[in-house]
Amino acid sequence: MSNTFDTALLVDTVTQKLNSIAPTRLAMLKGYAFDVDAEQSVQSVGNGKLRNNVISITTSSATIQKNPTAFGENAASVVEGRKVTLDLYSLPISLTYLQKGQGFSLEQLIENAVINFTDGLAAAATAPLSSRTTGETPANIFAKSYGVTLADYDTREEIATLFRALWTSQRKGAKKCAFLDADLFGLGMPENLNSFDPTKGDSQKVRGFDLFAENNLWPENFKVSTADKRILGVVTDGAGLCFAARQLDWMGIEGLTTETITIPGLGLPVQLNMWGNLSDRSLRATLDIAFGASHYDTSATTVIYEE
Repeated sequence: MSNTFDTALLVDTVTQKLNSIAPTRLAMLKGYAFDVDAEQSVQSVGNGKLRNNVISITTSSATIQKNPTAFGENAASVVEGRKVTLDLYSLPISLTYLQKGQGFSLEQLIENAVINFTDGLAAAATAPLSSRTTGETPANIFAKSYGVTLADYDTREEIATLFRALWTSQRKGAKKCAFLDADLFGLGMPENLNSFDPTKGDSQKVRGFDLFAENNLWPENFKVSTADKRILGVVTDGAGLCFAARQLDWMGIEGLTTETITIPGLGLPVQLNMWGNLSDRSLRATLDIAFGASHYDTSATTVIYEE
């Protein structure tokens, strides 16, 4: 009975922490094109490697017609396949005999684990911006980059001018998304009711953006010409970057208890895998997900960097 209680308590704690932490720390993923399926799973092919998946993303649909003479023709959407390499992201958790009976200690342990897990996914999601990852300079990949000298923006008018320029830097797509480093995110935060429209959903249309999110995990080597620059953020139409996520298929490993937790608002299928270690009576667990990211429509991406 005690083992059952311990496992249930761990599942409840991990679920609560994932649901409260992940939607905020991974909010930028709402500005990505995505292929997430909590029902499909992928298998490991050894050494922690996963089979590659080709994800399908709808890139366009039919255009409006004026006074059509035929209806329903050329109505098909354009669906493109993009190879995204899925990697296994796994964070280990170990609960000692004493920790299992201390709810407060468990809360702290799981909260730290979930923060480290989501930060790892955030770093993986922005890896496509790295020169090292792509093997090319970003100028050859992304249509636009925008340099910002943070010290130049002190007054309300200067900040408003900056965000108008960022907003107009992307003219593709049906929406505008900004995910920004804390320094730039802080500059753009609303100061009063005139800074945003509170009627426009969760993002509140901050500075006119459909998504206005913070992210502080960026690749370090974003090259402009030959110099490495610090990334301050991305403005995109929602298809500039993409990601895929799946749960894992462990092929019925004996003694492994698996719970899948779907993160609200993002659909990410995070697995909590649990087993007992008889040698020290500890409960071992991992947070696992198959996840991969890539650049998609590079013409719909403006990378903001610090001058």
